[in-house]
Amino acid sequence: MRDIVFPKGNEESFLKMATKLGYKEIIFCYEFDGKNDFLEKVQEDFDKIKSDVKVEFCVKLSRGNIMKLKNPKVMTIFESDRENDRFVIEKCKPSMIFNFEDEKAKDYIHHRNSGLNQVLCKYMAENKIKYGLSLNSIIDADDNFRAQVIGRIKQNVKLCRKYKVDMKVFSFASDPYSMRSPADIVSLLCSFGMQQKEAKEALS
Repeated sequence: MRDIVFPKGNEESFLKMATKLGYKEIIFCYEFDGKNDFLEKVQEDFDKIKSDVKVEFCVKLSRGNIMKLKNPKVMTIFESDRENDRFVIEKCKPSMIFNFEDEKAKDYIHHRNSGLNQVLCKYMAENKIKYGLSLNSIIDADDNFRAQVIGRIKQNVKLCRKYKVDMKVFSFASDPYSMRSPADIVSLLCSFGMQQKEAKEALS
């Protein structure tokens, strides 16, 4: 079981929380600064930290800098941007796109405005781009919008299953207390329409 988080100088607190919750691995994600060696500098700071939790790193890209990263071995994530999602999926091919559901526009009459459709799902499957479900977007949403986000997630789970898009779920937390235990997450995912096996794989 692993989680992706956005630390802000609180990496050690995240490691303690990950240990407490039973995670085997934590992935620290940092905003890409346009310099291809910046993760090497980040990793140097962790060489002396001892923890039972395995630490990995990834980068969050934006539309403005997504073409600048030249290291294909680095895990890359992109936060959904309705205007640019198709371009990013077809041309840039990040490892994962998350937060498709976090859009304030209203849903349609007959289906949810969930950010995904069959065309995007087909391209994601072809390019091996993972669908990322953000628990933080659910936790931080107000009550009315939370219900809308959950409805959109359920629709996206059906689409991803139909088009065989690999689904992953992470907290994407910036505060350790926004993390949740793997068991709680599996139960939540099952309520979104995932089978238990799918839910466990989404955390791997």
